[in-house]
Amino acid sequence: MTHHVSVKPFIHWAIYRGFAVRYADRAPDVVSGVLVTPEGELAFRYHPDERKIEVDGKSITINEYGWEIAGDN
Repeated sequence: MTHHVSVKPFIHWAIYRGFAVRYADRAPDVVSGVLVTPEGELAFRYHPDERKIEVDGKSITINEYGWEIAGDN
């Protein structure tokens, strides 16, 4: 049985920001790929267990609805 990786909070976060998502890899502990933004593409890593996004040299923690609750500035 495979472990289902929930990316729903991450997708909500991306939608709120107007980003499109292209996945490269979806493993149980990390999801990676590219965010397509108006300024260009940014590589990302999303850790579903912690709901932590690593993008553009920053680490952003989101809640179950995709709203940012902590992050680097």
